[in-house]
Amino acid sequence: MSLQETHAAPLQTTPLDNIFQAKQTFWTYHCGLVSFSSDFVLSLIDTTEFFVSDRYLLCKVEHPHQFYEPFYILNLYAPASSNVERRQFFQQIYELLLSISSTVPRERLLISGDFNYDYERDIARGTGKFKTYDQWVIYLQSFFYNCLLANDLATLPTFTRNSEICSCIDYIYVGESLQHALTESSLEYLDPSWSDHSILHGQFDLGASLHGPGMFRGNPAYANNPQFQQHLSTLIDKLLTTLPIDATPQEQWEQVKTTTTKAIKSFGVKYVCWRKTTLKHLQRKRNRLLRSKPPIATLQYFLPKLERMIYSLQTELVEISALKAGAVWREKGERSAKYLKQVHTKRETQQFIRAIQSPSSPPYNESNDTMSGLTNTTTPVAQTSSDPTTVRQYAHQFYSQLYSKDPVDNSELQQYLASIQFPRKFSEQEQGNLIAPITIDMLIEQASRITNKQSSPGSDGLSYPFLILLFKHPGLSSLCLQIYNQALDGVLPDSWQDIRVRLLPKKGDLTSLKNWRPISLINCDAKVFTRILTKRLGSPLRRILNPYQSGFVPGKFIGDNGLALSMILEQSRGQHLPGVGLLLDQEKAYDRVHPGYLQQVMSTMDLPDRFINCIQRLFFGNRVSININGFFTASIPQERGLRQGDPLSPLLFNIALEPFLLSILQDPCLPGLSPTSLASGIQGRNGRYQPNPVKCLAYADDVCLLLTTPQELDRAKAHMDNYARVSNAKFNENKTEVFSLHGPWDPIWNSPLQSLNITTFHHQSSLQPFRYLGFYFPYNTRQRKLIEDQLLLKVQQQCIIYSKRQLSILGRVTIVNVLILSKVWYTLRLLRPTARFFSELKKLIYQFVWQKKFPKLKSGVMFLPSKYGGLNVLDPRLQHRVLQKRWLNYLIDATRYPTFVRPYMLQHLALFQNASEYPLLPLLCARFRVSAVYNKAMSIWSVIFETIDYFIPQLTTPLMGPIPLATLLNLPLFMVLQADSTHWSHRHPKFLASSMFIFDNRQERLRLRVDGEYTRYPRLCRQLFQDILTNHTVSLLDVVWDHIITAPAASNAAWSSNSVVLSAIRESTYWASFTPQKLRLFYQDPKLGGHNFTPSVVRNFWRCTLYSNARTVYYRTLQGRIPTQLSIHKYNPLVNATCSICGQADDTFRHFVIDCPKKWEVWQAVLHHHYPSVRFSPELIYGALRYLHVPPIPRGSKTFFTIIGTTHWQLWNMYWTHGNTTTRPISASSIQAVLRRILNFLQILLSTS
Repeated sequence: MSLQETHAAPLQTTPLDNIFQAKQTFWTYHCGLVSFSSDFVLSLIDTTEFFVSDRYLLCKVEHPHQFYEPFYILNLYAPASSNVERRQFFQQIYELLLSISSTVPRERLLISGDFNYDYERDIARGTGKFKTYDQWVIYLQSFFYNCLLANDLATLPTFTRNSEICSCIDYIYVGESLQHALTESSLEYLDPSWSDHSILHGQFDLGASLHGPGMFRGNPAYANNPQFQQHLSTLIDKLLTTLPIDATPQEQWEQVKTTTTKAIKSFGVKYVCWRKTTLKHLQRKRNRLLRSKPPIATLQYFLPKLERMIYSLQTELVEISALKAGAVWREKGERSAKYLKQVHTKRETQQFIRAIQSPSSPPYNESNDTMSGLTNTTTPVAQTSSDPTTVRQYAHQFYSQLYSKDPVDNSELQQYLASIQFPRKFSEQEQGNLIAPITIDMLIEQASRITNKQSSPGSDGLSYPFLILLFKHPGLSSLCLQIYNQALDGVLPDSWQDIRVRLLPKKGDLTSLKNWRPISLINCDAKVFTRILTKRLGSPLRRILNPYQSGFVPGKFIGDNGLALSMILEQSRGQHLPGVGLLLDQEKAYDRVHPGYLQQVMSTMDLPDRFINCIQRLFFGNRVSININGFFTASIPQERGLRQGDPLSPLLFNIALEPFLLSILQDPCLPGLSPTSLASGIQGRNGRYQPNPVKCLAYADDVCLLLTTPQELDRAKAHMDNYARVSNAKFNENKTEVFSLHGPWDPIWNSPLQSLNITTFHHQSSLQPFRYLGFYFPYNTRQRKLIEDQLLLKVQQQCIIYSKRQLSILGRVTIVNVLILSKVWYTLRLLRPTARFFSELKKLIYQFVWQKKFPKLKSGVMFLPSKYGGLNVLDPRLQHRVLQKRWLNYLIDATRYPTFVRPYMLQHLALFQNASEYPLLPLLCARFRVSAVYNKAMSIWSVIFETIDYFIPQLTTPLMGPIPLATLLNLPLFMVLQADSTHWSHRHPKFLASSMFIFDNRQERLRLRVDGEYTRYPRLCRQLFQDILTNHTVSLLDVVWDHIITAPAASNAAWSSNSVVLSAIRESTYWASFTPQKLRLFYQDPKLGGHNFTPSVVRNFWRCTLYSNARTVYYRTLQGRIPTQLSIHKYNPLVNATCSICGQADDTFRHFVIDCPKKWEVWQAVLHHHYPSVRFSPELIYGALRYLHVPPIPRGSKTFFTIIGTTHWQLWNMYWTHGNTTTRPISASSIQAVLRRILNFLQILLSTS
């Protein structure tokens, strides 16, 4: 789009960009070029050495994938008032085009704009050549074509003023090459109240697009339209009377879906586009009337009628769009993070596959070590083609090979599974639940759960909202139940097996199809079925799968694997225990699952045969078509592979991978990392903290193997080979990564890893930290700083993107909390950042939310709850602690939060000082947070400890039994006594309880030492003895009496999750009533906000209907952050402190808000209009604006806030529009104009609220 007379001053370009929401824009004061499509990439051509003017723009236009030959656009706005200036302008443009003709060929040049002369009237008739430059006219006549000639529009006026002045002064000229590409031109009339110029259109065929049509997708918004619902219901009712009696339920269902698709298409044409179609017809009719040059009387009779009809339709279209946009923006533009993300996220350039390697080239040769499970990467570079037909052929060949199963020896498969013990299998009850009948409520439930999410439909184009209409149709209930219950027996509708695959790029060379992820677009009615199966299968799999598999299993968390690895690394580094971790990579892991292998594994796990048969029919034998740039390949039979994009596939893959993981776990030659070896000597006499060795961690196909010696690498490779032979799996050694467990790299691993072509090693000297499941694991502060800098850069980039729209304070807070800070929360679960990182992050947040407003807001206020005048922005440092509550749940409330990682957390804590028998000790007392495996500056445990400290003060006593005797004797003496804080024991923290107590072997009891047994401070010990037994001024804790009264066998009972101390924590006030908000507020100072609002009042303020800028102004008033003349005068004495509106008094804060007589005049008029029976004083309004005081008035506080917020906002605008540099009083007409504007705004807001 080319625009003229834009008046686009530098400060106006950003608002213009926000209005257009275009892909690209270029602006000068007089001209603009706007691109709305990713297919047109604009680049500005520098012509400063020839001619500089803001009356033209020259750009090159090209396609990101070179679908067409580039062309050029010259957009002009010629001087209107001076013939001399216009001639000079066109002379310079003419000379410019001659100067750059070698780089801007005129054959590919399009010249558009407001020329401000009428060629037919002023030039062709020879009466006004002085209005332009004659060589310019000759240049256009010789080398360019007027696009309006194409449809005989050149004589029609493009400019009309006062119905008297009519002329054709706007043009689109194209060079010879573009002339042949011109397919359509049109002239569109606009009502004079909008513009005195018409819109000129030119349509060009730049060549056949290399993007195909893709797939049909029904607009899900139609499903909520009552007219469409009635239209569809009528068609379905008619169809049910004509369905063939001998048709199967599956065939009938296909006809129902076909009818639904036809209904969608016909509704879109008939009911949605009628206004635009009618408007286009009226524009053509008007142009024909003008071309026919009828008598003036005829023209004056018909033309106004046509123009009124055109204006009416244009107004309807604009008003509908404005109402939709305005209502949606007011409803979602401040609170809906999803909507804000959609508004701000720029669509990426449509994915285009330019070239693909030949599948027959060596890299794809399946004969290269096929059975070993390892890919040979030493072969030559493959042949590549960019021809569209050849590209599709290559894709067809590649996926034909990929989905063709390799033969598997059934006896070898049986032997492989027989060698593995499956400790848990499906019970009879679980088997019955898997194949239980499906009800119509289940179908509606699964379809309804996804209606608000983005979910691409399959080949039928029907999304979930349409399925809900079908499921709820009374006449289809029986058919739906037949379809889905017969599907349990493997009888499927034909369309369920018609799979369309979309390719998404991964890392690496994108000419290799191995680096594209195939996502199956499955019909939504099929996904409803697989969602039901997923729900049924997920719960028993949590029990059956090994505990180290966390991928997509209900109730399991990806971070558990990360925490486990974090503790392994800390223990290995702390005790200098060598070893490595292998991050395995499987090539096309989901796509290579063999159906026979999966069937045998499921059978071994005792899944019912009916369910297994259903899975075999559902996932194998499908017809797959690959989408290559919008064109689909011929169908490919799917002999193997689990389709990515199906909700059931991850669970089935976990079942397929389980034998491999079990073979690792059950191999005695792979000892793994045993807590016994990592923490030798820490176990109690009952061996309570000896969890199983950690051999592997898995999240679906992301498997991490832990090895202690190079010899174990061969053993691991053997397991990989065995698994690959029977399952068709293939491991990518060139993408496998290795990391050191203890930090430095051990050279003894070089040769074994190089023999497997593994070249990526991570260690403490590496430039970058390694990642596992998206979590960073830095070895040192240098690597951690890299992580912090990357996170800060990511946040800064997001802030820049979202700063481009004029958002309210509330909208910015929503974006910060949900869209920007979410970029760091995942990483912070296991990362211990520095104070510098949090400080820099908070600065970025503050700058984004408050921007450059003056006066500044105290940074701490921003993070306070709204009740205290804050903005509820999440404080990153405090939210970091909130995230650690999950790990504390595992320790404190194991029954509600079961996880495999808990025993390892206890074992890790047992490595701390004096905690070998009592691992909770470091949680309860900061004094014992010392260990060789604990680096406070780097470990996530330091933040876990900070979080538990929030809960511990709520306990009646920090030490509760039972506490093992060995732990008790190693505690500081003051910790086992109940004594005043002035007692001498507090001054001697290194004086241990063992100096005062001794275990009596004869009595087998703990007792107080007596005279002669004291090793330190004998005088103090004797006095303490008297204080305890005689004076009774000091008493012993119950945990001490347990060992004095009870025999050791009882006092050393196994510590469990039901211990008294854990129960006390769970029952404490802070734990039982925990919310993230309460934890954050505990560390904040509410007084910073200066308010303590009633919750209902502040809630109504933030929920009331207000324009975004109005809410921002209101909040600034609540916080007293308004730049009054007096406040500016304090910083700059040259600025007059007097109010510029009334000129009667200093512009204090209260004067600015309410006391200015000119403003109070507006306040009185607005309030009387909406509350005619209520008398308002300035104090009442000031209290509402400054403290949210709501007087007893009708219509509620939300309406009241809307009225005063809008009025205050417009008075704010009046103040700045009037100017604050002089003290001239504002005119009465300006006051009335502001009043009218306020009432109009309130009419709109109150009618939609």
